[in-house]
Amino acid sequence: TWGFANIRVMCGRRTCALAPERIISEFGVAKWDDVKKYNPRYNVAPQSLAPVVFCSKTSASCAPAVEVKFEDEHVTWDESDDIQIVEDYQIKEEIKEEEDDDVKAPQDSETRPLPTLKEISPTSPLIEVKMMRWGLIPSNSKVMNHGLSTINARSESVLSSSMYRRLVATQRCVVVSEGYFEWYTTEDGKKKPYFISLPDKQIMVIAGLYDKWVDKSNGCEVFSHTILTASPPRDIAFIHNRMPFILSPEHIPIWLGTTETTTEKIQSLLQQPFRGQLIYHEVDEKVGNVRNDGPDLIAPFDPKKKTVAGGMKVGAFHRFLTPKRAAPDSQPDEGKKQKQTKTITIS
Repeated sequence: TWGFANIRVMCGRRTCALAPERIISEFGVAKWDDVKKYNPRYNVAPQSLAPVVFCSKTSASCAPAVEVKFEDEHVTWDESDDIQIVEDYQIKEEIKEEEDDDVKAPQDSETRPLPTLKEISPTSPLIEVKMMRWGLIPSNSKVMNHGLSTINARSESVLSSSMYRRLVATQRCVVVSEGYFEWYTTEDGKKKPYFISLPDKQIMVIAGLYDKWVDKSNGCEVFSHTILTASPPRDIAFIHNRMPFILSPEHIPIWLGTTETTTEKIQSLLQQPFRGQLIYHEVDEKVGNVRNDGPDLIAPFDPKKKTVAGGMKVGAFHRFLTPKRAAPDSQPDEGKKQKQTKTITIS
């Protein structure tokens, strides 16, 4: 269970309901051995498995390894900029229960036809997808459950962090999503979830880092990942003070290492904020429960269909506690503004 709460963390929930064929086509994937473990979800939480794209083999002209110099490889656990604790969005007890379900393949995985992978030459970059646990487990950690949440890493400090800088050299990856959820805290302390995405259903490509941890007792390998975060634009900062580090199309090959990459290019990339449009709107609070899933989680919030976290309609519960009232006027109040999806342009 998660023993910490009330500390804001970004980003603690995202979607990944993309068809595997689209992921393969978008990145030219040539290898995805555990595709049957992929379970598309609209409510991906920490500790669950999610598809991660990385370059595992390159030709002489492609160099994903960047020179990162540091004196000590020992990970220190007191770097407050890099270690973040998961906020209690009704997931302290539920993530543990959901973890086993997320690891399992969907029920129809045995009958679902495997997608066609890209054929490559021996000298071409090998783009691979692997299902990885969300929440980085450093390879030199003594235990898998180290008690800290490493679901996010600050882009401003990954090159100086003893935990992350070695991964920047050779183990960069991208995390694919349709968008992510963030909670806005009102003046009275209430939390309102928002869904933030790109226009026209574009894939959100987020910079990440991955690592492989090996259980010395049985040799079991566990791949895990973290996503990089950055400061948000002013228009969206009211929701949260951090956002995923979204990669622009021209930066994806550099971060993946499918093109010539240098330390200077990586440093420059990390200093360039995302420029483009973001769409955001309030969604139903039932997204706070990781058991809930489905496209309705990303639909604009409709107060008339408001639900509690467990999925029960609010009206269905309160009708037993409150007396019946006369039906409200069916005519809408012209003075009230309708909630709309908002679009912002980051420049």
